[in-house]
Amino acid sequence: MAEQSDIIPSLINVIRAFEISFRNFDRTPELDKIFYRKLAAIFKGTEILFFVDDEYEDVDQGNPVFLLNMVLLEAESIVITESFEDWCADAGLSADEAISRTIYHTNQKSSTTLKKLLPPGVTPVPYYEIEFGTSVATALRNATLHDPSK
Repeated sequence: MAEQSDIIPSLINVIRAFEISFRNFDRTPELDKIFYRKLAAIFKGTEILFFVDDEYEDVDQGNPVFLLNMVLLEAESIVITESFEDWCADAGLSADEAISRTIYHTNQKSSTTLKKLLPPGVTPVPYYEIEFGTSVATALRNATLHDPSK
């Protein structure tokens, strides 16, 4: 696992190397109710759809470093759970809701694509850092692609 201090520069390097950009979709009441947003991660022209947990309303800020972290967290959540029901329990969503199944299956498919595109070892800042508003989460929210040496 990467050291916390290495994660943000690694995310920035991945964004630059793969020319990653993001496109936010309009909010919907159905997703707002469960604090999710739909976005597209675009890797050198290849668009991958993800639903991301946006409880702290970071999507609209448009920070590509933070958005990549959100996508990686969602992909990680799919990998570490053994079933749709386990994922729902971890995400705090109802397995009986159609939107939960849509989110899960979209993110499952997208996670497979993402894994093929990214080099091994690209890891996100852990969710608990964001949840607790740590200095690492602050650094992630303030991260920029601008190179201060230029």
